[in-house]
Amino acid sequence: MKESSTESNGNSHVGDMLTKSEQFIERNSKKLILCAAVVAVAAVAFFGLRRYYFQPREVEASEELFAAENWFDQGMFEQALNGDSASLGFLDIIDSYGRTKAGNLARYYAAVCQLNLGRYDEALQLLDRYKGRDLLTRVEAEMLRGDAEAELEHYDAALRHYEKAAGMNANMATTPAARFKAALVLLHQGENARAVEQLELIRREYPESTEANEVDKYIGYAEAKQ
Repeated sequence: MKESSTESNGNSHVGDMLTKSEQFIERNSKKLILCAAVVAVAAVAFFGLRRYYFQPREVEASEELFAAENWFDQGMFEQALNGDSASLGFLDIIDSYGRTKAGNLARYYAAVCQLNLGRYDEALQLLDRYKGRDLLTRVEAEMLRGDAEAELEHYDAALRHYEKAAGMNANMATTPAARFKAALVLLHQGENARAVEQLELIRREYPESTEANEVDKYIGYAEAKQ
């Protein structure tokens, strides 16, 4: 009998809970329907914007990038930045399509153009707004920051960028170059022992790199100054 009573009480509790849930739904049905409708409309709007606005903008931006990239490849940096009457340059692409992937890439190209034209502050501003899509491009952007700071004679800042780039992603393409540039800055600052450390790392870890061919000369120079 006790078991029957317990079971009866349990069923009663479940029934009470169901009744309360039903009452809650009944009292708040309009609000719940409104919330569901808002979520549905937001989802439709998001996918609609993505398909009919953002994706076409990506295509347009990529097409506009073609002419500027061509000028860039020819070393026509001023025209690559500003374009002509028929085609946009990188700066206009950034203004018109800055939120697209192509617009982001235009910032990187524009920064390199500004570096080559001796406009180092402008290059740094563009690099600060550039978002590297992969680790390698982030390393390259960090090295470009170092280049700009070095040209501005901000050697401590340049060294920080080069050392950061060297430690971000060990690879043959960028690491020995970053270490070599760090070594040159250290030599300029009279930090000869630290410069030798960077150069020896290149010789030991990247003996096949282009920079390794220059290491012995600079180690000799650094040791002669110690």
